[in-house]
Amino acid sequence: MRTALVTGATRGTGRALATALAEAGWRVHALGRDRLVLDELRASHGILPMHADLTDRDQLRALTDEIEIDALVHAALRLPHAARFSELSEADIDMALEVNLSSTLHLSHALLSGLAARGGDLVIALPEGSGLLPRTLAAALTEFASGLAAEFPDAPRIHTLPCGPTPVVAARRLQMMLAANTTYGKTRISTK
Repeated sequence: MRTALVTGATRGTGRALATALAEAGWRVHALGRDRLVLDELRASHGILPMHADLTDRDQLRALTDEIEIDALVHAALRLPHAARFSELSEADIDMALEVNLSSTLHLSHALLSGLAARGGDLVIALPEGSGLLPRTLAAALTEFASGLAAEFPDAPRIHTLPCGPTPVVAARRLQMMLAANTTYGKTRISTK
């Protein structure tokens, strides 16, 4: 049985991705901050809860030190309510960078060698929206994925996952993406 770690698994896209993988027969570790939702996911889908805050590096290290996974799915997407960049506070910008970009880089760094050794997949969900901040984050994450593919030419397979128009569509895209990549040893940047 293949094993996945899905971040942001208690809301929106992350929850849809975690449940879709579980329904497809994956063993899923769901990382999120809402204990009640994590317990619900365990009861309804057999998902293994990992209560954590992505911004707490020590907590993440403790949770990921011993984990062996075949796929890391970054789906913790958190954007401020204000759409216009000029309306954002400093805290809004910091939160968006920390959750969407910095945590993706740190968690990927921690788990990349294990993924490469297992011939796994790294999936980076891209924030969507018309505002400058979601577009900037999506561009940065896409460039990060391209850079990783150049640095790790043999494994893991690296994917970017557009998350619109709905979480259900993103979940279908993820299932097709992972099912289509059964040949190990090939790095691929995919966006569909």
